[in-house]
Amino acid sequence: MGEPAGFAERRRRRTRPFVLIALGDGEREKRQRAEEERDRGEEEKCRPCHAGADQYAGNDRADVSTTLSTGELSNLPVLNRNLTQLLLVTPGTQLNDWQHASSENPQSGYQIDVNGQQFTSNGFLLDGTENNSAILGIAVINPNLDSLQEFKVTTSNYDATFGSVAGALLQATTKSGTNSIHGSVFEYLRNDAFNAASWVSKTTLPLRWNQFGGSVGGPILKNKLFFFTDYQGLRRRRSASTLTTVPTAAERAGDLSGLLGDFICADSTSSPTPCANPVPVTTTEGTSVPAQAGMIFDPNTGDPTTGIGRKAISTGGRVNVLPAVPSAVANILKFLPLPTINGAIANNYVATGGEKFDSDQVDGRIDYNFSDVLHFFGRYTLADFDKSAPGAFGTVAGGPGLDGINFAGTSLARNQSLALGATYTFSTTLITDFRFGFS
Repeated sequence: MGEPAGFAERRRRRTRPFVLIALGDGEREKRQRAEEERDRGEEEKCRPCHAGADQYAGNDRADVSTTLSTGELSNLPVLNRNLTQLLLVTPGTQLNDWQHASSENPQSGYQIDVNGQQFTSNGFLLDGTENNSAILGIAVINPNLDSLQEFKVTTSNYDATFGSVAGALLQATTKSGTNSIHGSVFEYLRNDAFNAASWVSKTTLPLRWNQFGGSVGGPILKNKLFFFTDYQGLRRRRSASTLTTVPTAAERAGDLSGLLGDFICADSTSSPTPCANPVPVTTTEGTSVPAQAGMIFDPNTGDPTTGIGRKAISTGGRVNVLPAVPSAVANILKFLPLPTINGAIANNYVATGGEKFDSDQVDGRIDYNFSDVLHFFGRYTLADFDKSAPGAFGTVAGGPGLDGINFAGTSLARNQSLALGATYTFSTTLITDFRFGFS
C-alpha cells in the first residue's frame, strides 16, 4: 500500500556502511549531538501536511482553531458571501433553531450554537476591536470577503484575553495596502430563468438578485503610507406567495355559522349529527340549543371571571349570526381582500407580492509606518440597508409575511464600525499593541 494521502514520508531507514572507529569521549558527544539535531530536523519535515492539520496543531498556543487566508476565503463557495456561514464548517457547530428577524439582522448573520453553547456566547472581533451586538448576540459588521486578510475561528482553549467567550471566537483582519496597486472586481447574478414554479401560485415568480463590488489598495507614500478600500452592493428583487385566510363574504356580513362544527354530547363525545343526549346552551335570544364546536359566545354575559353562564350569540334563531357588524370592524374589513379559493373557510387566499432589498457596504483603511518600530492604522466601515415588502394583505393592511421573505413592512438600518491601532516594537521579544474600537 502507498503512503496515506496528505502525509509526508516518515520512514527513517538508511543504508550505511558499517565502520568501527575508536572515538574519545569528546568526539563521541559531538557525534551524538549532531545525530540528535539531524533527527529533529527530519521530524519537523515529517509533520502532517494536510489542509486541516493547523486546526489542531500549534507550536505556541493550546487553542483549537481554524485560520483561513485570503486565497481560501476567495475560493470557498459561500452563499451570498456571508462570512458567518463559514463557522458551520468547523466541528461542534449547529445552526440555532430560530433566527433573528431580517429587520433586526439585515446583514443576515447566522445564529450558530457551538459546543453546546448558545449563539449569544460567541464573540466577534474585527481588526482586534469588538464587533459584537450585546443585545442581539451577532456581528455588527458582516465583513466583505474581499476586504479580509485573514479569518480565524477558535472553538476552545481560548487565550485568557478572550475570557468573555464561551462558544466560538470569530476574528477577522482586514487587508492593508502595499507598495503595489492591487484590486478585485466581482458580480454574482441569480434570476428566475432557472427556477421552478411556486407550488402555491403555480407560476415562476420574478427574481433579480445582483451582488457586486470590488476592492483596491496601494501606496500613498511608498514604504510609509498605504490605503485600502472596498465596496459590496446588493440589489435584490424577488416575488413570493403564501397561502392564508381572509373573511368570506358571509363572515363580513356577520354570518359566522360556517365556523360551527360537530355537536358536543353530554358523555364527552362529539357527533356530526345531533346527539341523543346533547349539552344544552342558552342563546342571547333566550332559547336553548345543542352545543356545537365553534360557537361564539357574548363576553358581556355570564360570570366575567369564570365564563360560566355565557350565552351563545344568535339572531333570528340562527346561532353564530351577529345582529349587526360594528362600524369599526366593517371599516377594517374594507382593507382585506376577498378569498381567491371559493367555498373554503380557512386557507382560502393565495397572496403574491415582491420584496425590495438594497444594501451598500464600504470599508476604508489607512496604514502608516512611522518608523521601523512604530506602526499606525485606522479603518472605518459603513453598511446601509433598505428593505421593504408587502404583507399578504397588501402594504396598508399588512398581514403575514410571504413565504421565504418572512417580513412585512419597511426597514432602514445603518451599521458602523471604527478601529484605530498602534503597534510599537521594543525588542525582538517585546511589543505593545493598542486598539480603540467603536460600533
